[in-house]
Formats: sequence, C-alpha cells, structure tokens
Amino acid sequence: MVLTVGDLNLRDEFAILSYSSVLSDVAQAMLPVKNVAVLLRGKKEKHGIVGIIKKQDLLAAISEGHNPTVYRAKDIVKTNILRLRNDTPINVAIETITKQKPDCVLVLRKIEEETNQSHEFHGYLSPNDFRIMKARS
Repeated sequence: MVLTVGDLNLRDEFAILSYSSVLSDVAQAMLPVKNVAVLLRGKKEKHGIVGIIKKQDLLAAISEGHNPTVYRAKDIVKTNILRLRNDTPINVAIETITKQKPDCVLVLRKIEEETNQSHEFHGYLSPNDFRIMKARS
C-alpha cells in the first residue's frame, strides 16, 4: 500500500545529465522509451538538480532551428521545482502539487551525518507516479 511519496518507484522514467550537456545528449538520454524526462545537474555538485527537460521541450527547441550538437540543454531547462521529502503523506503531496503546479517534483531523503542534517536525491515523481498516487488516495 502506498502511504508516502517514498513508497512509489521513483527511480525510473528519467535520466540525469550534467549542466554542460547539449540537446543531442538530451535526445540520447530519452531514447529508452521509459525515460520521459531529463533532470539537469547544477554547475557544481552542491547545486544538485536545477531543472527538468521533457520531450516536448526538446522537440520545441529543435523545431525552432537550434543545432542539437551545440545548443545547451541549460537554455531550455524548466526550473519550477517542487521538493518533497520521501516521508510526505500522499494526500499532502497531491494537495501541494495540485496547488503549486510545478514543472518537476523531486523527492528527497533525509540523511543524518555526524554534525549535519541534510537531504539527498531519492527520485523523480513523474506524471505517471502522480496518477498512481491519485488513484490510490
């Protein structure tokens, strides 16, 4: 039974690319049919994920005439990101996502280090995951 966001399979349906990637890298990452999105890392490791590129964003950029071998993915990335903890109850997640309408929902897991508490990437909540959550709520 799905009770929290972390109970979903959030490690599928996406690829992660570096900040310096070009559109052809994005296209290559989306070749597996299951990958519906590419998450773009920040310039530095500490920046984490800075945004998302979906198939329609990639196709729009190419149809506008941008050369996929030189045009940077960072120039089409969507940055309206909602971050939820993996222990967020699904009813709270559904309400928050519906209200905020983000481009991307990242799920973070709390990690406890000796002197520091922070969060690490746990997964990407895809539109299909959202439909599953709504069906099970």
